[in-house]
Amino acid sequence: KAYPVLLSTRDNGSMITSFPFLNQFNYVIVIVEINDIARLIDFSDPLLKPGIIREEALNGLGFMVHDDAPAWITLGLPPVQDVFAWNGEITSEGTLIGEMKATMNTLSAKADRQRMLTHSIEDIWTQRLPNGGSWRELTANNQDDIREDLSIQGKFEVPEAGFANEDFLYVSPFIHTNFFENPFQQESRNYPVNFPYAFEERSVYQYQMPAGYAVESLPENLNVILPNNDASFQYLIREKNKKISIISTLKVAKTLYPPEEYEALRELFASAVQKMQEQVVLKKMD
Repeated sequence: KAYPVLLSTRDNGSMITSFPFLNQFNYVIVIVEINDIARLIDFSDPLLKPGIIREEALNGLGFMVHDDAPAWITLGLPPVQDVFAWNGEITSEGTLIGEMKATMNTLSAKADRQRMLTHSIEDIWTQRLPNGGSWRELTANNQDDIREDLSIQGKFEVPEAGFANEDFLYVSPFIHTNFFENPFQQESRNYPVNFPYAFEERSVYQYQMPAGYAVESLPENLNVILPNNDASFQYLIREKNKKISIISTLKVAKTLYPPEEYEALRELFASAVQKMQEQVVLKKMD
């Protein structure tokens, strides 16, 4: 069984739910019942797996056209998740070298698959490294299997991640994030913040320290949580057995934030941006 679902794209505006005026809709997807499970299907893009709707069409609700039971339905989407794992070492010159594995799901995976239709994987991921960074043996898994998460792995080198003087080595351990800049620049806002989907970005780093150095200072741990766990940022760093480990997790758990919640959301992102730019300081031992 299949039924059309009418909706309005985000740039077309919100819908009036008290009565489904036809002229407010400009997009159609399909809801399909398979083994008593309803799935939303968006046929507009072959890179969208069943159950995933393109970002431009994620506008909260859709109107199911049905002879006997027409109804508004919620356009749900699993949280979009990016996980980056970096395992390497810090050289005495401040270069970061090692291996990376990234895993992306749903719309995040779709976006990278779309990029790989017109650009090489090396071009895409070199842009995600700091200036001067490079890749070797970079590969993609499940590039053509849209039902699976997209996995990227390769060997990286970032020669300008730190600098050394006579006694100290200053290193910026964060290599990539989607949020090196705060997306919320205005101090106040009169309208809601409306994300198309909930999302999570998690970065895990582990670096072997260079021989002859000890930790002088590390960034402080940080845990920021908005009421009801609507959004959160957690940053944990430690040194053990000459290895520095970092776990950073940024979560946005809901899509709509009214104006009175804007300041707290803005400050959370500001804290995340600042923390991910802080340096590790190592001291040369006598």
